[in-house]
Amino acid sequence: MNEQACKARHCRSCICFQMIFALLHCAGKHSIGGLVRCEDELNCRSGPEGIDRSEGGTYILSEIGGSPSRFSSKQSSEIAPGVTVRAAVPADVSMLLSMRRQLAISQNAEFAMRATEKDWLRDGFGLAARFTAFVGEYRGVAAGMLTYSQHYYTGWAGSALYVQDVYVDPQFRGRGIARALLARVAADAVALECPLVELTVHDESPATRVYGRAGFERVQHAAAYILAGTALIQLASEASPSDQS
Repeated sequence: MNEQACKARHCRSCICFQMIFALLHCAGKHSIGGLVRCEDELNCRSGPEGIDRSEGGTYILSEIGGSPSRFSSKQSSEIAPGVTVRAAVPADVSMLLSMRRQLAISQNAEFAMRATEKDWLRDGFGLAARFTAFVGEYRGVAAGMLTYSQHYYTGWAGSALYVQDVYVDPQFRGRGIARALLARVAADAVALECPLVELTVHDESPATRVYGRAGFERVQHAAAYILAGTALIQLASEASPSDQS
């Protein structure tokens, strides 16, 4: 599929690959590190960052094309002293689920919360864990959480890290805890040589300001679609028996 046809069809995976290619093209001597992307709309161009802004809800953070000072290992001034991030452990599950529930309430999506502690113990900490969780702390007190999972891209032949949840308790906001959590994911992406870290955000969410200050860029032209409920059942009913074997 050529680039023009890909854009015409709004092919998400192809556009992701175009974006990666553009970033590699302008990388020069830089290696591909952590890209951070969220799942609303996407486009790429061969600019200093390889990214253009749009009216969509997609953002990426690239290690490519920035000044050396941008990649300093020093902690950001937006992360307050006393903020730390650690890997979650099974004993954190009850707290993590409580924070996840508060996130759902804030998004008017509590109806979609059906995960149990047993589910999270199995899927976050079991032998075949399906997601990774971090806890953000302020002066030793749990103040926020983040979860991510891997997302395979066929065109790139590699995985991205998909951020599922980011939550900071209201009483601890304004201290850079979300930024610290996202920095930990970006570090994992670099270590795992993942070309993309993705997350989904509503356009009206105040969190978009956090992402912008952290260096995220919005990209366009890859709208996200879902198939669910009656439409899912209807389409599934059209599959022939041989299709399902």
